[in-house]
Amino acid sequence: PGEHTGYRARIAALTGDADEATALLSRAFQHGWRGFPWIHASGFDDFAPVGHDTRVAQLLMPRR
Repeated sequence: PGEHTGYRARIAALTGDADEATALLSRAFQHGWRGFPWIHASGFDDFAPVGHDTRVAQLLMPRR
């Protein structure tokens, strides 16, 4: 479930919907999704349309 939700967050970001992207990213991480390899590779730029939103930026920060 987390992986699909992560991809939905990516789509929401591409459409410029920061609220939806934030909600979906949060849900994806709650479900154990570890999407940072693709976020920092090919998918990171997909979040640029909502990157100005501090909620999104914080969720995209690397986690340890």
